[in-house]
Amino acid sequence: MLLKQMAARDLVCDACLRLNSGDWTGFLALCDPSAFSYSIINYSPEIKRLQCWMKQDYAGLGKVLDLLPRHNSDRAHLTRHVMPCRVTPTDAGFEVISHMTVFRTEWDAEDSHLQSGATSLYVVGTYVDQVLSASGRMLLASRVVDLDTRQVGIGSHHIL
Repeated sequence: MLLKQMAARDLVCDACLRLNSGDWTGFLALCDPSAFSYSIINYSPEIKRLQCWMKQDYAGLGKVLDLLPRHNSDRAHLTRHVMPCRVTPTDAGFEVISHMTVFRTEWDAEDSHLQSGATSLYVVGTYVDQVLSASGRMLLASRVVDLDTRQVGIGSHHIL
């Protein structure tokens, strides 16, 4: 059981490494095509409700990732730091809850001599990943990105 829990934890970390490097195909290869769902949520104290910023299945997220290079969006590099906190067995596999912090490094800022290369905190939140064991390997069945941060700026099309 401990080895399977470690494999589930490693899967979550590997997913972040692939997202950090912009390896969208590699990220999707870690996901179960028949079951994967991805959503970004947060709680708004102003309206006292949970908000859903994005919800996609495997095919939908694949289309979003294919279109990213065509968007006129923020070109900063994101670095995701993940800290798996709890790996809990479920009927289908494991639930992995992780703290996550995303840093943003400017690449081609307007005032390049002032901002290019500057790193700032972008978002803070929690990953809630459902991991299943299929054919001897771990796959992401779902990822919920539960953000504490609610201000991400205009032109942000990043997958967190």
